[in-house]
Amino acid sequence: MEDTFDIGYWLNQGEEPPKEPVQASQPHKISNPRRLADIITVKDRIVAQGKDITFDREDWLRICFALAFELGEAGRKIFHEVSQFYPDYTRAECDKQYDACLKGHGSVKATGSTFFEIAKKHGIDINTRPAKLRNSVDPAVPQQDNLPAPSFSDDLFPILPEFLQKVVCKASNEKEGDILLLGAIGVISGALPNFRGVYDDTTIFPNLCIYITGQASAGKGRLKHVRRIVKPIHDELRKEYDTQKVKYEADMVQYEKDKRNKNAPTPKKPDKPPQKMLIIPGNTSATAVIQILHDNGGTAIIFETEGDVLASSFNNDYGNYSESFRCAFHHEPFGYHRRGGDEHVEVEEPKLSAVLSGTPEQIRTLIKSPENGLFSRFGFYFLVSDLDFKNVFKRSEGATLNQYFDSLGEEYLEFYHALQTASPLEFSLTEDQENTFLDFFSESQTDLFIDFGDGILATIRRLAVICYRICMVLTALRVKETGNFYENPVCSDDDFESAMTISKALIMHATKVYCELFGEHQQPRLSSSIERKFLAELPVDFGRPDYIEVAKSLGINPRTAEGYISKFCLKNGPIERLSYGKYQKKS
Repeated sequence: MEDTFDIGYWLNQGEEPPKEPVQASQPHKISNPRRLADIITVKDRIVAQGKDITFDREDWLRICFALAFELGEAGRKIFHEVSQFYPDYTRAECDKQYDACLKGHGSVKATGSTFFEIAKKHGIDINTRPAKLRNSVDPAVPQQDNLPAPSFSDDLFPILPEFLQKVVCKASNEKEGDILLLGAIGVISGALPNFRGVYDDTTIFPNLCIYITGQASAGKGRLKHVRRIVKPIHDELRKEYDTQKVKYEADMVQYEKDKRNKNAPTPKKPDKPPQKMLIIPGNTSATAVIQILHDNGGTAIIFETEGDVLASSFNNDYGNYSESFRCAFHHEPFGYHRRGGDEHVEVEEPKLSAVLSGTPEQIRTLIKSPENGLFSRFGFYFLVSDLDFKNVFKRSEGATLNQYFDSLGEEYLEFYHALQTASPLEFSLTEDQENTFLDFFSESQTDLFIDFGDGILATIRRLAVICYRICMVLTALRVKETGNFYENPVCSDDDFESAMTISKALIMHATKVYCELFGEHQQPRLSSSIERKFLAELPVDFGRPDYIEVAKSLGINPRTAEGYISKFCLKNGPIERLSYGKYQKKS
């Protein structure tokens, strides 16, 4: 076995690496030229400001690994340029370090995002998109009105599964097509028994959370029709419950009668029948949702066309509804235990889907901050209002929309029963599809980080999960077409392309909603007494030498002081940056 070179151990110990030459390797393929351009742009800003972002050794090493990973040998020159402002910089040491990182590829997890993150931490502007996409007040926040909110249903229609084509064909325009398509995918995701996949080495189910948002009368009303696709399943479960309830009530009458008979053995109290249903109203309490999920094997769909109804349940419920909702996205167990009693209910593997609609203000009521994780669990679609007054008297030939979608529901019920009786099916992507998926979301993560900062990273990562689940739903509907319930299904290229097209649009819609709701920087909090003391000691007008002197007097590392200054200069912060190296306290 060949000897291995543990670069990670050397970096941690601060020891010299072995004296051996770096072996020649194949030229590094730069998969995303735009990312290279972004790195060069940010590097040029660092050089123009003469700022040392490598003072901290850990940051220096992470930058090195990031450039080696993204650019290979092409990153060496950039590494020298950003390292040159360190007081003890030497070309030889930088070369030796870069050689080690090239050879230790993968030993430390660092990407282009790492480089941008460190640059941003040191006050470097990392925005590289055209100025027209930026907010006129704060260039770090894109102006939401200028962000595109693309449609997709017309482009996809010819390659969609037949069942979804039947759904979308009833749309009168692209906007309605998108709403019907997303809504149908959302409700179907909650009605696919025995269908699963593996994501991040964990079993995952198709369940999706979809939120259609727009101002009043923007066209969200069409969403109500897709509920009819799964209503026959819901009605069947309710009928089963009603039958069991009648029997339970009769058994309870007999139980009470037998209990009064002192000569008879003590009777066994009948078990209350489980609450059978598929569709849960939005105004259901958290404990009731948990109970319903428990009674239905962990499966349910929350369908609500007025987002503030669910928001009211979130705010009024004594349990932590939001936490349950967030756990359900990753099928993590949750439950409740009533104090003063012995009632304990737990859902081991929740499979909860949600299809909601509401105005942006209703989203704000439901989701107070993007930091609580609820925002990132939804696939958002932002409806833009138009001034066309629809011909409300136009009738299609044949059935009304209600009747048409009722017939689709009966058709879907047959497929649902077939899946129920089949052996579990495990979905998968092809190797090429997996590589395309990873490349796209890796690049998208970097791009969104540049434009929005780390606040949106959870959104892009969960949109990747949503994309995978859309692939699952589309593939399940192909099983409906083929009737092949015996082989584990593999995603077709058409369905993968459709899921990627939808997901690319959802990314743009999510950023539009994100900017609308959370685009303004919050006032930075002074999280420690030393920060507050440092701020208090600063003069009203000061420069870098002044705040470094204050930092020294308080025993604060100069690099830490730079971080404090960057934080204080955020929008609504206590300090204003007048020009490079010149600052003023706000009154």
